[in-house]
Amino acid sequence: MMEDRNMKKELVALEQVDPELTAERQRRIIELMERKLRPVERISWLLVGVLGIAFFLGFGFVAVYAPSEFPWWGRAGFVSGSLFGMLFAVLAVSIIRRGKIIRNRHPNAAAGLGWAVVVIQFSLLFMFGQRLPDCNTSTWMMFGSLGFLVMGAAFLTKNQVEQSALKAEEQFLRLELQLADLTAKVSDMKQPQSGEPGSSTK
Repeated sequence: MMEDRNMKKELVALEQVDPELTAERQRRIIELMERKLRPVERISWLLVGVLGIAFFLGFGFVAVYAPSEFPWWGRAGFVSGSLFGMLFAVLAVSIIRRGKIIRNRHPNAAAGLGWAVVVIQFSLLFMFGQRLPDCNTSTWMMFGSLGFLVMGAAFLTKNQVEQSALKAEEQFLRLELQLADLTAKVSDMKQPQSGEPGSSTK
């Protein structure tokens, strides 16, 4: 009966959470998920922001001031390009202001925006480009849309592979920290407590 009580006490002790170990675990996970921007990355995201603003203004201007005979699907393509340009600019400004990349958030946002704009532009060009009276222009538009789709799929696949590797790395880190926590608790339990047999020195 006494052994059962001792075992219950030991199990309860193992289940207790040490605030210091929890804080250390969170710090290690944050270090894994967040990375400071390198100078080259800062310049790259600055260019992304500038291009995003340029696309937002340029495509928006064409969408608003295009002639009335301009096809609606072409105008819709410029509107979507303007919108996604603004979203890319907002993402770039957010990353530059933080001064770091959140590895499980920012790459997903960039890949999602890129894939969305590619799919929209591909759909518009492929479905309505073939209706153009000029056969050569129609053919080039359809082949161009396929090229954008392939590039977008490659970028999206690359991001998925990197995110899978990051998730695996995070799981290994969590397991490592849990094992270290459990080892420390077991080591503390093995040390004789004051008042227990064997704790006094002869």
